[in-house]
Amino acid sequence: MEKLVRLLEKRSLTPVQYECLRKASSEYLEHGGVFSVPLLDPNMVEPPAVPKHRVLQPTFALQSKAFMLTYNSLTITPSVWTAFKAFVVDLKKKYGARAFAACLELSLHASGSMQRHHCHAYFFWTDGVGIYVRDLDPFVFQGIRPRIDVCVTRANAVSPKSAACHGLWYVSVMKEGTIHSDTDYQAGVWYKPQPMWLQYLYQDKKLSYANYVAMSAQDFPLGHAARKRDADEAMRDLREQVVKRLIKDELTLLKTNGAYFEARAFPEVDTFVSHFEGGAKWRRPVLLVIGATNLGKSMLAGAVLEKVGRAIGMANPSFAEVTVEEDAHLDFSDFDVEAHAGVLFDGLADTLVLKKHRETLQGRPKALKGGRSATMKFSYPFTLTRRAVVATMDLSAANLHLLSTDHWLKDARNVIQLHLTQPAWQQQGLLANGGVPWPLQAKTPAQTMREWSVNAVMSFLQGADLAGPAAKLYDNGLAGADLEDVSLSVLTQDLRLSVFAASKVIAARNAFLGRAQ
Repeated sequence: MEKLVRLLEKRSLTPVQYECLRKASSEYLEHGGVFSVPLLDPNMVEPPAVPKHRVLQPTFALQSKAFMLTYNSLTITPSVWTAFKAFVVDLKKKYGARAFAACLELSLHASGSMQRHHCHAYFFWTDGVGIYVRDLDPFVFQGIRPRIDVCVTRANAVSPKSAACHGLWYVSVMKEGTIHSDTDYQAGVWYKPQPMWLQYLYQDKKLSYANYVAMSAQDFPLGHAARKRDADEAMRDLREQVVKRLIKDELTLLKTNGAYFEARAFPEVDTFVSHFEGGAKWRRPVLLVIGATNLGKSMLAGAVLEKVGRAIGMANPSFAEVTVEEDAHLDFSDFDVEAHAGVLFDGLADTLVLKKHRETLQGRPKALKGGRSATMKFSYPFTLTRRAVVATMDLSAANLHLLSTDHWLKDARNVIQLHLTQPAWQQQGLLANGGVPWPLQAKTPAQTMREWSVNAVMSFLQGADLAGPAAKLYDNGLAGADLEDVSLSVLTQDLRLSVFAASKVIAARNAFLGRAQ
């Protein structure tokens, strides 16, 4: 106890800190402790030669074969680099050091708005003698007394020479914030740097991801692939956590500011959630939310999945958002059946995706494979048993007409369709800017058909099992506006369809438009 008190009282303490030290010492004495001499009076305490770093006794001496000097002062700016380097080179020659390294860095974690800089110098002796001095006066640079960190490595796993080379490399390498650096003992020429030194720098956040990968490839090619793979994996996970935290914070702000509204009641949602209450089922339907942009489809889908989570007994229900790749494969690698109440397909671009993957999405009690590994094979096991699938689509999605014509998609036992014509949230029914009212009427089938492209017409006919006529009409460039008014005679005489095929095209069109046959 007395040793610690003597150590602290010789440091540059503030009056408040010194009073705390005096109070602790008094309590120690009151409980039976003994000091050989009483506490010094604050006015009698002489500041140490190196404030806040070391207590230098009268017998102080520096004896070492490798050490680093750190110069920290408001007077250090990038302009002192030339003078500092010359100062370090002179010290190296004067004391016979084998090698030196020096750098000038921006202090990245300094408090206050003003930029601060500091300098490092490292010396290394290989003559077996090193340096012996009785004070720090020779190392004072422009009135700045340095802090000294001596290499004291004694472990069997790391030799003192390797530790000293590590110090040289640390000072000379270009880290985050390094403005200038130089050395006369180049890595790779006079010594071989170890990969773990690079990893330590990255772990201590002294290297950016880009610099870490570049330095790994250039200076440590052996093992670079593994290091880059680990760094990439960590970066992906870090970005994922940042995204989740940002979303959570934004939702919290929306709720705090009163901009987060309760969802409206929809019979389709109640019917969908009821499928997850009660006993087991062989299959369950998919909920598809369709509507124009800015109606709150995604947030409604998330709220529905949370309802399902509570229905199946989850305390803190969440869901996974599954992306659909261009080749229409589903990636379930992020889906956790223990943590997620279901999956969300947000902004689905084509209704045929639901039909193509119907055996997977209806939650049959079986193990499935999803997601792709590095070898392009499905390798992530999952199941959607007793888990919900909710998808959202806007009015620009492909093959929307199939929702009313395809035998599987239009069946509510397979897909429960919720068509939004106004916001899904309980608000005033106006746009956020207070201007235009939300549309209360959906487009008529005729309006929808007029907007179809030639590709959309082809998809419509293919969904009606008319692939042959669809190809013929596609070759002739028949769009939705043409299909609305096309006659049997045009189809047979101008487009050369058989009377039978043309009749089936007319029947499919009339069924979609709700016309009498």
